[in-house]
Amino acid sequence: MTTDQLNVPENPAEGFNEYFRFKLGRDPPSDARNTLLVVTTLIVAVTFQAAINPPGGVWQDDKYSPANCTVVTSDSNGAIIRHAGTSVLYYRSKTAYEIFVFVNTVAFSAATNTILYLLLDSPFQDGGFTFHLLNERRVCCFSCCCATSNNN
Repeated sequence: MTTDQLNVPENPAEGFNEYFRFKLGRDPPSDARNTLLVVTTLIVAVTFQAAINPPGGVWQDDKYSPANCTVVTSDSNGAIIRHAGTSVLYYRSKTAYEIFVFVNTVAFSAATNTILYLLLDSPFQDGGFTFHLLNERRVCCFSCCCATSNNN
């Protein structure tokens, strides 16, 4: 028997994406909404954790030493400085750190906006629910802007 007689596609991955697509007759919209909520909640958790603990970690101590540090940021006296709690990546590559912060903030904001839009159609919604969600979103955006505007 050939593969045509068995109805087996030559490429097994051919129908893989089609199987997982949303189908209105097969999948209830609430299941799709719940799946989106789970995925966006995981994205928010990952991006929040990445903001708290950036790649490379953070310096654990203040260091003021002349020449035995691995970082090359100096003050007016010529001493190499690193501050506790500051990202190691910032000292190694400021451009890479700024790109990371920008992309992480965009992903965090997009995921929280998606959660907001999915919750606006919630059965728990009352008159003040939308107002509180929008105010919390404004506070979140403001705090993200404040957190990323000053590194030290």
